Amino acid sequence: MTPSPTGAAPGDQLPPVIGVGLGGGVENKEPHFLAEEHRALFVHVVDHSSDAIYTKCIDETVISWNLGAQHIYGYTAAEIIGQPVFAIVPQDKREELRDVTDRVRRGEVLNDFETERTCKDGRRIHVSLSISPLRDTHGKIVGASTIARDITERVRAQAALQQMNETLEQRVLERTENLIRYQGRLRALVTELMLTEQRERRRLAIELHDYLAQLLVASRMKLGQLAKTADAENESPLQEVDDILRDCINYTRTLIAELSPAVLYESGILPAIKWLSDQMCQHGLEVSVVSEGKPCRAREDQELLVYQSIRELLVNAAKHSQVHEAQVHLWWHPEKLVVRVFDQGVGFDVNEQRLLSETRKKFGLFNVKERIEATGGEFAVSSRPGAGAEVSFTLPLHPRIEEEDAQATQVQDLPQRTAIRVLLADDHELVRQGLRRIINSSGDLEVVGEAGNGEEAWEWALRLNPDVVLMDVNMPRMNGIEATRHIRRELPETAVVGLSLHDDPQLATAMINAGAHSYITKGGPPEELCQALRVAVAKDVPPPKA
Repeated sequence: MTPSPTGAAPGDQLPPVIGVGLGGGVENKEPHFLAEEHRALFVHVVDHSSDAIYTKCIDETVISWNLGAQHIYGYTAAEIIGQPVFAIVPQDKREELRDVTDRVRRGEVLNDFETERTCKDGRRIHVSLSISPLRDTHGKIVGASTIARDITERVRAQAALQQMNETLEQRVLERTENLIRYQGRLRALVTELMLTEQRERRRLAIELHDYLAQLLVASRMKLGQLAKTADAENESPLQEVDDILRDCINYTRTLIAELSPAVLYESGILPAIKWLSDQMCQHGLEVSVVSEGKPCRAREDQELLVYQSIRELLVNAAKHSQVHEAQVHLWWHPEKLVVRVFDQGVGFDVNEQRLLSETRKKFGLFNVKERIEATGGEFAVSSRPGAGAEVSFTLPLHPRIEEEDAQATQVQDLPQRTAIRVLLADDHELVRQGLRRIINSSGDLEVVGEAGNGEEAWEWALRLNPDVVLMDVNMPRMNGIEATRHIRRELPETAVVGLSLHDDPQLATAMINAGAHSYITKGGPPEELCQALRVAVAKDVPPPKA
């Protein structure tokens, strides 16, 4: 007798399902008739379920198999009942099946257990199993009941979604990396544009300094020489021309300083910021500068970045903070510089995006931030309405490589002399000619040598051992500050007078610190220059500061 899908004999006739209402009520039926009808209804539901429902003995032999199992696995009830359930279990899942059986033997119920099974045609599918133990009338576990649902399409959809997510994540990652590289290139471009702008400003400043300003200075020198021999009739016109030339020199000097402050390139960040604080008075802003730690020279591009950033922040504070005072604090560390610029002005709300956008537009904070961060620095803004604003940034410093001191040459003894011997150091021949005439015509001063750059000035000083060196600050190869430091170290008896087109207290301080006796500007009265040389030789000059 071949069993039916639910284990019933083929000859058995299921009683008609009658008398069962929607509420489960039964009319005029005996108890055994009621049990039979319920059993028949249960068999009908199981047989026609779309899920695979089957039972097996404890030894893994299949004892019932519904139509849903036949549809999912492909085996008919006749083919599978009485056979081991291993027919639908892949080889690599046999150990898993044994573990599941052991758990069922212990009375455990497994719900939504996902695994894989094999169909009759060899296909491997994903299923979700609900497994519960079967007990006999004495409560002994004799088998297991399994409800299986084919979830292959769901698993495939999840896998496809996962693949899509991974692909999307990879694309997002690639796009992010591209964006980061693009931002890096933009930052590098912004930095290069800033440096290019400053190089061009410096080039223009050098052009003005090396040609126009020097021509004006030389013209005034020649005019001064001419005025000595002029008659009374021409004295007044010559004085007017001298005044015009003086004004032209002063204007050119101011223009050069605004284009590119020489003090930054000659002396470094701290003197440049102190010079800038003096210049901010023109904008109605009094700036105090506090420096902690030991200042050091950094790469030219970094010094320029610090100077321009502080200058922009101060100019913006003067325009928008509605106060007349600001502070700049600099903390020098061995490998970094921390800068803090703050005021007690109107402030702004850094957390409000609209105001932040307006603030960036007004103050240019975004540009400063980009430039600082592009060079590996950190940037922060702290402010709130009515409580002022504070901008701080940290920049890693790369020390400037200084040239090693050259070996000092042997100083030769020279014959005794009466005139004050002057070494003239200036990189403009026309200016040197004018200075030479002024010095040699003084009667007690004599030019014994000339140098066109700082290195030559140092070398000629060692050879000639002059009484005094008239040292231009801005010169190629080695600036006047470094040349002065070398000369004063090797020739402590030789005095140095600093000379520059710039009427700059910071440059003057740098020259004095290097060992110069005094500092004068070009284009001044000839007698002032000669007197400065005399005074420098007559007085004891302190050694250069370390």
